[in-house]
Amino acid sequence: MSFNKKILGSIGLIIIFATVGWFGRVTYTKTHPKVGVISTILPPGVNFGSSEQAIGAADNLFVGTVIKQVSAIPHERKPRTQFSVNVIYNIKGNLQDETIINQIGGYLNGVLYVITEGDNPEDYLLSPGSTYLFATRGNNTLVFWPFSATLLTSEQLSKEEMMKLIKSNSRISDLQMAYPEEVLMDADVIAKRTPNAFKDLPPAEQEKIKAEVEQMKTETAQTKTPEPSTEITIPQEITPTE
Repeated sequence: MSFNKKILGSIGLIIIFATVGWFGRVTYTKTHPKVGVISTILPPGVNFGSSEQAIGAADNLFVGTVIKQVSAIPHERKPRTQFSVNVIYNIKGNLQDETIINQIGGYLNGVLYVITEGDNPEDYLLSPGSTYLFATRGNNTLVFWPFSATLLTSEQLSKEEMMKLIKSNSRISDLQMAYPEEVLMDADVIAKRTPNAFKDLPPAEQEKIKAEVEQMKTETAQTKTPEPSTEITIPQEITPTE
């Protein structure tokens, strides 16, 4: 693919995102006739298994506890449901205290709309009291489902217990360590829309994050269980004494 074609393709992708709001068509499941499926348009080429690409695709990445549902927004069979969330721990971005999360989908005229047919309608919507790892874009919208909201716990934990849970979560650690090496989406770079990108942070903040990452890497290396040695010891030949 030539550079010009790549640019045109990315610009087209930006236009699609802007005009349809990441939504595609709506279908209905056979097993749940009261469940509609909103097919989403996700960015091509983003591997959410890669921590560098996953954090690069998000505007904000943080841990938060859902307080309550605050509203339901009907939108032509593509509703959104809003929840208030208590921000506990920022990985990317600097959200403070309480924020509003926009979840794509929700109830409209007795039908529950979800993003993909494989979603379980029983636990699709965010659950008040539960704590999630959130990855949001724009006005705190959960775009990249199911990566957008990873359930960490449904239990009510003390502040100390919650921080212990966060610090012991390998996925959170991987994303934190990947932040300085994040891979931004081409469409975002072309549109000059890269909020909270590591490259745009003040130098002092970059150095602080890098120091924290190095400390995490050191601690991870120290806690790793050493693999058993596979070295074969060959007994030395014993020379008989006269």
